[in-house]
Amino acid sequence: MAGENTVSSMDGLYKEVYADTLNDVVPNSSVLYDLVKFDDGNRMGDSFHQGVVLTMEHGFTYNGSAGGVATLAAPIQATLKDASTSGFEMIGRSKMTYAAASRAAAAGKAAFKQAWGTLLLNLRKASMKRLELQLGYGQQGLGVVSSIASGVITISDATWSPATWAGMEGAILEAFTGTTATETQHNGDLTISAVSYANKTITVTGTSGAVAANDVLYFKGARTATAFNEMPGLMKIAANTGTLFGISGASYALWTGNTSSSFGTPTMGKYLAAVTDQVDRGLDEKVYLGVPPRAWEVLNADLAGNREYDGSYSKSKAENGSQAISYYGQAGEIETRSMPFLRRGDSVLFPKSCLKRVGSADMGMGVPGTDGRDVFFHVSTDNAVEARSFTDQALWCDAPAHCSFITGITYP
Repeated sequence: MAGENTVSSMDGLYKEVYADTLNDVVPNSSVLYDLVKFDDGNRMGDSFHQGVVLTMEHGFTYNGSAGGVATLAAPIQATLKDASTSGFEMIGRSKMTYAAASRAAAAGKAAFKQAWGTLLLNLRKASMKRLELQLGYGQQGLGVVSSIASGVITISDATWSPATWAGMEGAILEAFTGTTATETQHNGDLTISAVSYANKTITVTGTSGAVAANDVLYFKGARTATAFNEMPGLMKIAANTGTLFGISGASYALWTGNTSSSFGTPTMGKYLAAVTDQVDRGLDEKVYLGVPPRAWEVLNADLAGNREYDGSYSKSKAENGSQAISYYGQAGEIETRSMPFLRRGDSVLFPKSCLKRVGSADMGMGVPGTDGRDVFFHVSTDNAVEARSFTDQALWCDAPAHCSFITGITYP
């Protein structure tokens, strides 16, 4: 039976074989994770705090042109509030039997890599995918039920995202009546057994009789009927109208986001109009436009169709289209990024400067606080060794008024 020596040997082999390469397997679809950096300089203990200015100074006196003595108006100070958040933990697990683990450790690098390679890489990729989904749609769910029949759930067209459901067979879901903090849960665990991209459906096993149209699907454990166990994501922040990081948007207009519904066919002109809402509320810098892959296709085709050839024209080869799209508006550059996990009906506009990821630990493998020295664990109830991933973080935004959440995109 594998003992402590086996686990120690495996930790050493992990460093030799994977310490560097695991950091290189972050999926290209992790766009928000890549854009929004983790604040290593302010790793927090219990919570992260930042003062935010919500109103301006208003103690002004107008004294005309005569230059006479005036009684000064009383000072009306700007409103400064303390915004705060705690990190949200997420732990992933993957295990291997003692026999397989012991043989892999005893046989050296090649056997270790063959035995653990797929599991470790898959755990890392799965962890990054779930983190990316939280960064985007944390507390908003994975999709909205359009209909259900005999365990086959059809996701609404507007909330369907093919990348979200890729590889999700075996994942466990829960259904709730909405996205507020207090909602009713319909039935219990729903385990995905099949995904149909053509039909926008997922097939689930488990008791699903109470699941109904307009229910919202969440990963098991991401929320309860009265609270969230995952961070608020960018889409919720950009559309905020309520309390965020302890401050009420109902009391301070600059603590609310911007929304645009019934957007229709995506065009750069419409996105420029959406940016205007942000400019009206103080935006004066470059923004990123996140669009789902299908919207990217429409924008790229429109730009390609408007291209006029010049002296670069070649009769042997015509090159058109773009891998990147940048447009310039009144606040500066609008850099467009295709974000695979964005739902088909959504887009988001945001300046990178107002966002960061805060917490005690970015996504990593092993025991928190050991810098990856301890990766493998004994499973107390099984004859097995397991690897774990861990993060404790939240998405932070100090200017929701500079962000826009767009819904209602349709396609020609």
